[in-house]
Amino acid sequence: MISVLVPVYNSQKYLKACLKSILKQSFKDFELIIVNDGSTDKSEEIILELMKKDNRIVYYKKENEKSISKTRNYLLKKIKGEYFIFIDSDDIVEKDFLKILYDTMNKTDSDIVSCDFKILRTPSLIKRGYGVKQVNSLTALDMMLFSGKFYALWNKLMKKKVIKGLHFDESVNYGEDLLFFFNILKKNYKFTFINNPLYYYRLHKNSLSSGSLNDAKKDFLKRLIEISKEDKYQSIKEIINCWIYVSAQFYRYKTFKDQLDEDEYLNYLEEVIKEHQKDYERFRKDHVIFDLITKFFASVDALSS
Repeated sequence: MISVLVPVYNSQKYLKACLKSILKQSFKDFELIIVNDGSTDKSEEIILELMKKDNRIVYYKKENEKSISKTRNYLLKKIKGEYFIFIDSDDIVEKDFLKILYDTMNKTDSDIVSCDFKILRTPSLIKRGYGVKQVNSLTALDMMLFSGKFYALWNKLMKKKVIKGLHFDESVNYGEDLLFFFNILKKNYKFTFINNPLYYYRLHKNSLSSGSLNDAKKDFLKRLIEISKEDKYQSIKEIINCWIYVSAQFYRYKTFKDQLDEDEYLNYLEEVIKEHQKDYERFRKDHVIFDLITKFFASVDALSS
């Protein structure tokens, strides 16, 4: 059985479409675990209405703690299936989403299977059929960070065993999914990518992923630097250091672009960039496109001076 995990907070606009796309799956052996994180809109009404029609829905309600990490940890404790997957409450999935992920996992004997995705309301070529690529943990992490495969939780079916003893870092409220994958992929699990967009992601202008500068990003960068110095992350240290460099470049770019008066923070970012530049110089040769993007971020400094 697959446990489908959906955290909900004030999602009434898109929630019904999301839940219906899950309940209409061609793969039937799943439980839909929903946690209402203190919504003040009509999200609960939508959930209760669908519960009357489908007994696979398991519903929980809790107070909002302003922490997606705490909500996800809450959901992890409710898993009953051998497999689990997160789906965001405003996204939708293809009818064969679970089936293809599950079948691929069994055919390849993988521990984690990730499909491609499409951002809603943006032009995209829909691929027909699907190819698979199986890699080790280190290559998977590299692909997710630097090859456009994305490190989000929502398009990845995982075996429950891979998260034994793990939890989301509740000290951060941005990038918690990447920190979670650092903990998973420091071990050598089998990871398979499916080259087909089975998941439809809704990007909001006011979402954290939009790139606005805020305290959550500052906390995330500091946490990245902390874990890069811990021995248990030695096997993926180079990738973490490169991501620290890229993140610092991006945050500096956003600070200049948004014309924010953050001199102290900019000085801090400059120190981080200098400290991690050597790691990135060794790394970038095999990542040409990503290197060009990073150079663009860096060029903003020169244009703004």
